[in-house]
Amino acid sequence: MPTATTPTGRAAWTATTIAIAGNDLTTVTLDAAPAISLVFMRLPDGNRRGTGNRIHDFESLKRLWEGDIPTISAVDGTATYDRESLQRTLTGLMDDFGAGTVRTQDWTIEFGAGDNADHTATAFFAHEAARMSPAEHTLVAYAGYPSWRRAANVSGHDLGAKAAAIVAYATHDPKMCVEPQCVDAFVASIRAARQYVVAIETLGQVRPTAVTGAHP
Repeated sequence: MPTATTPTGRAAWTATTIAIAGNDLTTVTLDAAPAISLVFMRLPDGNRRGTGNRIHDFESLKRLWEGDIPTISAVDGTATYDRESLQRTLTGLMDDFGAGTVRTQDWTIEFGAGDNADHTATAFFAHEAARMSPAEHTLVAYAGYPSWRRAANVSGHDLGAKAAAIVAYATHDPKMCVEPQCVDAFVASIRAARQYVVAIETLGQVRPTAVTGAHP
């Protein structure tokens, strides 16, 4: 199996594929912590408004959710999804990993309410897919871009860890600038200092609470 190493050589990942709902999805697992895996569906960036980009025939998650397009395809041509099969694949991932908690973005807001359209569409799809899973689990939604309007609530070690993650990501994204003079760095620093849960749902076949004690 191939392994992937960061430019610093500090982390090695093993790449495999997993079959979910009839599709082979690329998965990488952190060698030092096998419980950590990333799954890539490689769906196109729909841009902030969700109108899609010419290079990907203007496909976007927002347009798929709203029924403007019948399908959306992975940018590497490995899979094509309609709305139902995308939700079925997401549900399959949740079930395959045995997720007790699923964390996603904010499904409580509408498109155009200040967040990136891809974020909102992802939240909508995840929310609906989680409701299709029969296993007991908790679904948690986090505020996205609009969180910058709220008071900072992340500091100390937690803020340092988030900042380190942003810097590590930026080394792989030539459009992400983390230098002090960059607007992106300022925006990222504002958002990094905020983390708000906006909704929680318990879904699936919830186990009954056991009651002990003598009857009166």
